[in-house]
Amino acid sequence: MFVYTLDAARGRQNEGAEITMKQKKFSLSEQETLRANPYSHKVTESQLSFTKEFKEAFWRRYQEGMTSREIIEELGYDPAMLGDSRISGIQTQIRKQVNSKDGLHSGKKRRRRKAEIMDEMMAKEQPSRADIVRLQKEIDFMRQEIEILKHMVSMSSSEEAKV
Repeated sequence: MFVYTLDAARGRQNEGAEITMKQKKFSLSEQETLRANPYSHKVTESQLSFTKEFKEAFWRRYQEGMTSREIIEELGYDPAMLGDSRISGIQTQIRKQVNSKDGLHSGKKRRRRKAEIMDEMMAKEQPSRADIVRLQKEIDFMRQEIEILKHMVSMSSSEEAKV
């Protein structure tokens, strides 16, 4: 479906206006149909995201040589409802996920909140008080060694200067 930029005052297409592609919005009945498919992760008026299981099944079939359209239909979706642009985008996004360090996942990739990261860090094993004391003693000892080495180097330099 093409969307043309129109000159509202004159009711005609602007000269040099850019023609852009716009994905079709899902009607309420289409959204319900899409939600009924167990492979649908989230459905809105303008977006459809898939479960990890869908992406795994899609990728396996794609590797076996099936077309994106055939796979979509086999996994219970109406290719006409999705449209060629979305179908092409599905294949592209799944390929990106397969090649990413995070791999396949349900839905779209979202940024983790700071609170989630902090919770994860706190859940990891914390050093005991004894470990902290031991490490602090090691640091103090190494500082002393460094000072001794500095002193030895300066003594060596001053003796060479005398010679």
